[in-house]
Amino acid sequence: MHLLRELIEWQTFESLEPFESFRADYRAAQIVQTVCNLMRDSKKRPNPYTLQECVLPFGDAADARHGGKPTRRQSWQEQKEIFKMYAMTAERDAQAARRRKK
Repeated sequence: MHLLRELIEWQTFESLEPFESFRADYRAAQIVQTVCNLMRDSKKRPNPYTLQECVLPFGDAADARHGGKPTRRQSWQEQKEIFKMYAMTAERDAQAARRRKK
């Protein structure tokens, strides 16, 4: 499977050169903030969205959004199965696209 091989390459790269997850979250949040503020109806929402509103919550912050109840953590086995389903779906879609091109 091409996608699985690519995932393994990215995992190897990440082990050598860790991704800056925290900064990446804020970079993504800046994009979300910009789009939200561009699309915002200033009459319904006079104040612009803040960066903090656009950052995805993790850990305790995520628990606070769920009424203080801790969220259930997925095991690595569950995450692996979910990713395999995504990979199989993407591979099936790629095969269908290749068949349509013929």
